[in-house]
Amino acid sequence: MSSALILDRDGVLLAQETGKYITRLPDVHFEIGALEAVVKLSKEYDHTVVITNQACINKGLTTLKEVERIHGWISDAVRRRNGHIDAFYVCPHRPEENCPCRKPKNGLLLTAMEEFDIDPTKSVVVGDSNRDLEMALSLQFPFVLLKSGEGQETLDHIDLSRRMYGFSVFDTLFDFAYKLG
Repeated sequence: MSSALILDRDGVLLAQETGKYITRLPDVHFEIGALEAVVKLSKEYDHTVVITNQACINKGLTTLKEVERIHGWISDAVRRRNGHIDAFYVCPHRPEENCPCRKPKNGLLLTAMEEFDIDPTKSVVVGDSNRDLEMALSLQFPFVLLKSGEGQETLDHIDLSRRMYGFSVFDTLFDFAYKLG
């Protein structure tokens, strides 16, 4: 079985204005240090995958083609620096559609596990929201909460029982990659 770095997209890899979707390539900006971090981390794991909720697709704010174009741009930026992202898993559904792939449900993580033969004990999920934490918990993956994006608010309001899970907290993906803080 293989190891994997499993990343959320918005607030982890990409900077995102609170309450706004990233719907066009010109709106794409990496979180400070995230590009360098994902390049470094992708060399430490067999696979690097991104799992992201993108309700903006089914809300008609963007298209799947544009989201795939954004993901191609991200992959190219990482590859040009000798890193790799093996796959992007996208849930296009709105919350009220109650699909099995929208985080905090684990449908996309199960798909990634099957496609890459991922061992949770050799892997880590990195996110900035309770949705990411719940997904990781559901399949017993170690979890890293970043304070970037929604992370600080998540940390401030997280259920005490979830804190007992023993997840790590870092300010940014860069800090996690270089074990700062």
